[in-house]
Amino acid sequence: MTTDSDDATAVSQGGEALKGTAAKFTMALGGFVGTIVFARELGPTSFGGFYLLLTVVRIANRPVSGWAEAAKKRYSETSEDRREVVGAVLVWYVLALAVFALVALAFAAPIRSELGVRNAGGLLVILFAGITLYEAIERLFEATGRLGRSTWIDAVRSYLTLGGQFLLVSVGLGAAGMVGGLTAASLVVVPVLAYSLGTTPALPTRQTVRRIGSFARYSIPSTLFTTAFDNFDILLLGALVSAAAVGDYQVAFTLVVPATFVSEVVASGLMARVSALRSRSEPVATDIENALMFSSVLSLPLLAGAVVVASSLVTVVYGVEYAGAAPLLIGLAAARVLMTQNRPLSHALRGLDRPDVDMRIAVAALGVNVLVGIALTLEYGTVGIVAATVLAEALRYLAAAWVVRREVDGIRLFPRELLEQAGAAGVMGVSVWVIDNALPGDGWVRLTVLLLLGASMYAVVLLAVSRSTRMTLRSAVRDWREAGA
Repeated sequence: MTTDSDDATAVSQGGEALKGTAAKFTMALGGFVGTIVFARELGPTSFGGFYLLLTVVRIANRPVSGWAEAAKKRYSETSEDRREVVGAVLVWYVLALAVFALVALAFAAPIRSELGVRNAGGLLVILFAGITLYEAIERLFEATGRLGRSTWIDAVRSYLTLGGQFLLVSVGLGAAGMVGGLTAASLVVVPVLAYSLGTTPALPTRQTVRRIGSFARYSIPSTLFTTAFDNFDILLLGALVSAAAVGDYQVAFTLVVPATFVSEVVASGLMARVSALRSRSEPVATDIENALMFSSVLSLPLLAGAVVVASSLVTVVYGVEYAGAAPLLIGLAAARVLMTQNRPLSHALRGLDRPDVDMRIAVAALGVNVLVGIALTLEYGTVGIVAATVLAEALRYLAAAWVVRREVDGIRLFPRELLEQAGAAGVMGVSVWVIDNALPGDGWVRLTVLLLLGASMYAVVLLAVSRSTRMTLRSAVRDWREAGA
């Protein structure tokens, strides 16, 4: 049984979002440095090969992730035996790992041939074991609402990953070293997550399994289709173009990662908050609106900046051999704006106990991305798949927004704060364009000046025009301090 003091609504949404976003930036700094080092050290083919392995695992472990998502829903409710919920997740993980290992090792030769990575079958099993267990426990921990701590633990994992990968790649292990570093770091921090969760697992009863299963029958396919959608671009490029094209795509993707930091933190806690409120028959509109209000606060200026400095950003940071990533950067930045609104809406639907609707939207979005993506990739190459992703994200937003509006009376899905953020991003983009054309020289110093000026301009304009942003920031900082962060 849970009480009002230990569910997700007992923590500050703003304070947790601020702590989680700070952790995301800390994490991104290490990841950014890592991609630069490894992209240059491994080259586009090996660098892309590792991300093909990672993509396969992220799709293959969706049954565990979807089950953990269902367990998170039940863990957040007020009437569940949490010990049995945790036990059900661990049992499911062990079964899934056994099945995946049998398949991967049985088809090791064709997998190696298709992915172009030596010992691909064994590497897939190692990667699956580490990141799947970590993600399952992390999903449960999100149900407590302590998103700041969860994200900081993930930040520690990212730096352990970076160190391990650097050591293993430096001794010549290539893609295998990248796999080993990520797996080892994931397994090292699992005990920390489990201790923070503070729930001892117990063998689940049939009733607990049925309760989780009633949600999982939708959350598993929904998670599978959503992940396939998120990773379809890489799989399609690997199949129709080349591993080098995957390397270009991954470079552009890495540069737009910060766009979703706020959205990821807010969305990961929104489902638990909405679920807890609904289980007590309390209103949920305000929590969903607050999530949507600031989810795009980073993606909008990133899109404006990408339009202006995409080419110089890619070539200065990664080298001229990745120049083909510049147009991809702009398209992915546009897709990220839509994604930052889609994620909270998706998690809100799950919290409203409508995983069936979330699943159908995910299936439809993937279908559009597959059909349009193949056609545009064959015609226009890498740029075509990015265009298809933007279209699919737009259709996904329209569908999710329509359903949430129908389910939640009086909710505002397009608050004024979004217009204020878009306006501030526009001012920033124009300012950076003017400075870019007036500033002499080239290289790191010039690029750094442009990025710092752009970020400062956006922050100043947004804080000047948006009273709610100022109030929210002050409230979040106060909550963080009161929590002893």
